[in-house]
Amino acid sequence: MLSKTGYLLLIIKSAFSFLTLFLISLLIHEGAHLLIAAITKVPIVSFTWYDSQYFTPVLVTENTGNSLALTIVGYAGGLFAGGLFLSILILKRKWFRQSLYRWILGCCLITIGLWEISMGILEGSFHSMYINDALNTTGITYGIVYFAVIIGIGIYCLAMPIPQKSKSRLKEIYPDTHLSNSAAYQEL
Repeated sequence: MLSKTGYLLLIIKSAFSFLTLFLISLLIHEGAHLLIAAITKVPIVSFTWYDSQYFTPVLVTENTGNSLALTIVGYAGGLFAGGLFLSILILKRKWFRQSLYRWILGCCLITIGLWEISMGILEGSFHSMYINDALNTTGITYGIVYFAVIIGIGIYCLAMPIPQKSKSRLKEIYPDTHLSNSAAYQEL
């Protein structure tokens, strides 16, 4: 059982981890847009790693109509970043079950991963709606994203229950040692 200080440190560590993962996802998202725009030769009007209007990196491409290349660029950012985060979660799922912090980290990955995938679908399929609604966090665009994230967190909680440390688990890990006298063992 964690003490009050332990819970406070867990909350602070988790908040910084979420913020770091979110910033990394923004860089991957916009980097994927930039890379795919360069590969498909979609004209790039401007690119900045920070736009004060949107508070994020922004890639502006020349509107060449409803071309396939422009649509692929729209999908690329969110689908790549979200796919990467969800792939990490799926491939390392046992690692995320080992402690409460790692479980929270996995929950952050699924949250940001589904956020990114939803944004990728919206950017690719409904680009003009996405652009017009980008600053309205209570609009239909973000409503779809919020719905996907809530469903994802629910599925994550059902599929990966919060890990519980037990004395029997410690005995499985360290069968040859006598942990019954240790302070950490008694604390459980």
